[in-house]
Amino acid sequence: MSMRILFGLDHTLFDTHFFKQDVALSFFRFGIPEEEFWSTFHLSYNADLDHKGTYSIEKHMKLLGDAVEGLTADQIFAELARRASMRGSGYLYPDVLPSLQQLYEQGIELHVLSLGAPNEQRLKFMASGIAPYCKSFHTTNLAEPRAGKLRLANSILNRKGVSITVNGLIPEVAAFEHEYLELRHFLIRRYNESTQLGGPGIVVQNLFEVLSQLAAIPVR
Repeated sequence: MSMRILFGLDHTLFDTHFFKQDVALSFFRFGIPEEEFWSTFHLSYNADLDHKGTYSIEKHMKLLGDAVEGLTADQIFAELARRASMRGSGYLYPDVLPSLQQLYEQGIELHVLSLGAPNEQRLKFMASGIAPYCKSFHTTNLAEPRAGKLRLANSILNRKGVSITVNGLIPEVAAFEHEYLELRHFLIRRYNESTQLGGPGIVVQNLFEVLSQLAAIPVR
């Protein structure tokens, strides 16, 4: 019987710190003042009450107003794509590629589910080099993030075999744990955030620890 893992992307496999740097450099390339860029950066997130939000180039450009007159979102995205292709796997946490390769070689299905603007999220997925190891990649609808996430997750997790989730965001792990009580859910601590005893998920420090625990899971 098969085993599959559903990963989050940001803060799980992909370090968004470097992506933010490349977004900034893409704007600076066209002469956007640094102070104006950063003063509007966090306001440009598509956020709701249930999510931290995801960055939107188009929303950011609206906030910048006259500073980006004559510039299009496509131009910014093209420059960002160029920079992303150069950085490549440098976006990933150090344990990601060796772990994904090992899981792939073991015949475990790997899926990625991400919340965010589809173009930016797919760019992260493709440029970072994880695509060859993954069976599928999905982004949720920003207009209905919770419903979209669960609908896509159902299509992956509700199959015969062993299904597991791995995510670096506590709210995401808690949501999956609430929805799928019978599954194993790993919370990977990419940052030093506190995790209360009895909190969501099986807490691990990196993907190597996930690999170690998977070895003890019977696949029937």
